[in-house]
Amino acid sequence: MSMEPGRLTLGAVLLCIGGAFFLGLQIPFSKLAYAEGTDPFGLVLIRAAMAVLVFAVAGHLARRSFAIPKPAWPALIIVTLANLGIAIGYLGAAARIEGSLAALIMYLFPIMVLIVDAVLHRRLPGPRRIGVGLGAFIGLAIVFGPAFQNLDPIGIALTLLAAVSATTFMLTAGGLQAHMNGLALMVWSNLFHIPLFAAVVFGGAGSLPLYNDGWLYAGIAAASFSLGLWLTFLAVRVAGGVRASIIFNVEPVAVAMTSIIILGEILSLQQYLGMALVIACVTAATALREQ
Repeated sequence: MSMEPGRLTLGAVLLCIGGAFFLGLQIPFSKLAYAEGTDPFGLVLIRAAMAVLVFAVAGHLARRSFAIPKPAWPALIIVTLANLGIAIGYLGAAARIEGSLAALIMYLFPIMVLIVDAVLHRRLPGPRRIGVGLGAFIGLAIVFGPAFQNLDPIGIALTLLAAVSATTFMLTAGGLQAHMNGLALMVWSNLFHIPLFAAVVFGGAGSLPLYNDGWLYAGIAAASFSLGLWLTFLAVRVAGGVRASIIFNVEPVAVAMTSIIILGEILSLQQYLGMALVIACVTAATALREQ
């Protein structure tokens, strides 16, 4: 895995916020698509097909190469599998638990990135970093404590899978872009998903939307994913995986706000306070890392 130093410029922050917003926006529209007959397997198939089509056309118009250099293959396989884990985990969890809560669990991944970064660079976290990490877990306890018995354990497990996959993605994507342009990376990392999920869906284990509204919602979710992932690639290239991962903590806020507006989901004041504590702690972790 390659760790880029990166620079946290205003442009990088805006790329992170934009990527987080659009990746978060896919969650409420995914839940609407599920209500119209599709499931996570069908939605991932639609998502991957749209991403490949959009970025293949963009790459052709921009005259970018789609060749895969030999040194890029190991990292490309890792990024593709990480993308797969995020897709199955995040969208699968959104079908079983509230989207805002799925986003919050997934956003353990910035802390995971900091821990892996410390291990790779043989730097043990200091007491302040340990403190903010514990604070984040306390925030999660505040969010989930009152209603823990109502949470689906499979939904939680799927979201943790997404968190581990996002950690892997953030630590690998930046180095991969030294060998491949971003449009080619978008195409190949999604193209490999199409035959897998097509076999699942058309083999009867998955389903596509049954009604026009379902296709509309799935299309919006897929478009949000494509734009969000593209902005994420750009953000990781500019800021580096570690810095970008922390800024992406705005995504739970985006998911919560859009879920309230679109789906009518409402969290309690206690849960919002827990969410705020988690975001504050991982933001503090970033500040400590910059010192």
